[in-house]
Amino acid sequence: MEQIPSQRQVAEELAIPRSTLQHWLKRKEQIDADPALVAFLESPTGVAFLHRLVLAAHFVITLMGPCGVRMVCLFLELTE
Repeated sequence: MEQIPSQRQVAEELAIPRSTLQHWLKRKEQIDADPALVAFLESPTGVAFLHRLVLAAHFVITLMGPCGVRMVCLFLELTE
């Protein structure tokens, strides 16, 4: 039977402080979104999608349109 690694072991493997790992886990529990959406956005495909989305929003809003970074921030806030 495979043992689940402890937080300390995971933190050492990731080369991060254990408190950082605990913070990440606490934040994940507090996300107010569909668990399927959270799982997708945390997957490699979801992260790549988020990167493209934010880059496209930044490009279109600030470089193609008459707006600035504040509008990018508003866009991100409105989309949660």
